[in-house]
Amino acid sequence: MVAGLLVRRLAAPVIRRCLPVLPWLSAGTVAVIVLIVVAASASALKAAAAMVFLAGVLHNALRGWTDFSASHS
Repeated sequence: MVAGLLVRRLAAPVIRRCLPVLPWLSAGTVAVIVLIVVAASASALKAAAAMVFLAGVLHNALRGWTDFSASHS
């Protein structure tokens, strides 16, 4: 924290020029990190996606069946 204040004090003109770009740089950096993590675990994500899809299909099928049964009894 002290180092950040010191840099800001010593390099104020440069910092002022960079400030408008920093949110975009931050968002881009986060996107690259997420891209790397997702790419590294693509096979695990594919397996998890299939399980989540199957769970959603079963949930919706059971929900529809129980709603249908309740309304026709």
